[in-house]
Amino acid sequence: MDYQEIIKEVKAKKYRQVYFLHGNEPYFIDQISDYIEKNVLDEVEKEFNQTVAYGADLSAEELVSIANRFPMMGDKQVVIIKEAQNIRNLMGRSEDEEVPRNDKKEKKEKQKPAFEQYLENPQQSTILVLCYKHKKFDGRTTVAKALAKYAVVMESKQLYENQMGGFIDSYVRNYGFT
Repeated sequence: MDYQEIIKEVKAKKYRQVYFLHGNEPYFIDQISDYIEKNVLDEVEKEFNQTVAYGADLSAEELVSIANRFPMMGDKQVVIIKEAQNIRNLMGRSEDEEVPRNDKKEKKEKQKPAFEQYLENPQQSTILVLCYKHKKFDGRTTVAKALAKYAVVMESKQLYENQMGGFIDSYVRNYGFT
């Protein structure tokens, strides 16, 4: 999906469980996350059911724990993770973590990353928005494949110079000017 399609769906109150917004152009990622943050819940619901956190403060297990909570005095909760590229173990076990030789095959088969398990069975009352900026996202991992299968994934590509005129024109028209 692209930026405009996601905003259009959210305005129509059609929410998905997981939004994964990544790429080199932070403007579109910020616009979507800000719109969701300001418009999905009303002011009273935000106090109990909206969480905005930064990836450097979380591990994948903590993210899953937050996302699995049930909303209080409402039917949904919004969890927005800014700078998700800094979440520890988001893509699974870190490379420097050593697994004993005889257990490697067993552990590889049995244990999926916590976030991948969450993607396969997300909390139905949670809207999770991950803002993964400025870092190349490796689409070959099992978590990336699970994201492609279960989440709304948007890549925010940097605009080329020849696209700037059209973008500025549409931006100004959105505010009713020419």
